[in-house]
Amino acid sequence: MKGSRPAGRRSAGFSLVEILIALIFLMVAVTSMFSFFSSSNRGTLDAYRETIAHSLAQEALEWVSGLGYEKILSLQANPMNPLADRLGLDTFVKVDKVFLDDGSVINYPDGYKQFERKTQIVHYPADKVFLIRVTVQPTEKALLRRGSIVLEKLVGAEYD
Repeated sequence: MKGSRPAGRRSAGFSLVEILIALIFLMVAVTSMFSFFSSSNRGTLDAYRETIAHSLAQEALEWVSGLGYEKILSLQANPMNPLADRLGLDTFVKVDKVFLDDGSVINYPDGYKQFERKTQIVHYPADKVFLIRVTVQPTEKALLRRGSIVLEKLVGAEYD
């Protein structure tokens, strides 16, 4: 018989079991790759949001410390000052409600508008120093793993 196979010899193809085992290995590899890319994307997004929060905190910290010791002292003496209202001292203020000196709104990118910040000023009269503390937190808790970013800076009479 010309077209028949000799007894005991296999054909050159793959068996169903071999194909299933190969598919299982392929599925495990694809699943692990997807998991890797997903966690990498999440980590990149977390780093991006943390950078935004740090930038917002640094901006407020530098702006307030740039006022100088004497102006901060007068600000503390008169808490009903319009500048104190703009700073939103001791309360969280959404970033899209921050105004420039001329009264115009700062146009932050959309990613920045998911945060709010609080500026606190603590006076140490004996040392003639102010501690400026800026806390930035997301408006939705799930946006930032750390919860909040806190930066502090000393402003003293001798440094003006």
